[in-house]
Amino acid sequence: MASYQTKGIIIGRHNFGEADRIIVLITPERGVIRAVAKGVRRIKSKLAGHLELFSESDLMLTEGRNLDIITSARLQSHLKIGDNYDAMRLAYLVAEMTNRLSGEGEHPALFDLMHDTLKEIPANPDTVTELWFKLRLLDQLGYRPELDGCVVCHGAKSHRNYGLSVEHGGIIGDGCGSINLPLTQDQIKLWRLMLANPLSSIRRIEAVSDLAVDSMLACNAFYDHTFGQRFRAAQVLE
Repeated sequence: MASYQTKGIIIGRHNFGEADRIIVLITPERGVIRAVAKGVRRIKSKLAGHLELFSESDLMLTEGRNLDIITSARLQSHLKIGDNYDAMRLAYLVAEMTNRLSGEGEHPALFDLMHDTLKEIPANPDTVTELWFKLRLLDQLGYRPELDGCVVCHGAKSHRNYGLSVEHGGIIGDGCGSINLPLTQDQIKLWRLMLANPLSSIRRIEAVSDLAVDSMLACNAFYDHTFGQRFRAAQVLE
């Protein structure tokens, strides 16, 4: 069986058999990988400390018939959030969303998004970070909302007010449909900027926190409609 090296961020894990554990990784070359860490739950396991949730590790894996097998791991970094509930909630949320919405071997670019988000969380576990992650996750998965103009009239009409249409996949203007998820011009501009810029730039925007909080409802509604599922913000992983 062939072996390969990769680095990966652990975004999920659950017990398997008597002493094994299935580890879910996001990697820069192969996207999401689900692999077995044999014997990792034994007290003397040399792998255990290198495969903690939210850790980034260098890994060696062997290809298996159903699941690949982790044969070695070396910890490079680990998310340090201590007893910060907000940081813990957000870290679990971004890991769960990436895990559940990414198929095996898909979306390698999500590695950088996960890396950048987890790096930000200890200092800023806020709505700005959450909204930035959610919008960019939509983009990476191929569900980027259309924000450049009304998706119904495509600029044929002048609009004073806009809102997000989950059915149309983007913003619509008044008179082109029922607006039940209103977005201000400043909120739409923030979404555009979040899809194009790193968080360090976004945080310099005036009143960014208020804009993010006030537009999060529309983003969550977009997720509910697109994927038909909700995510538990503080789920307990084994």
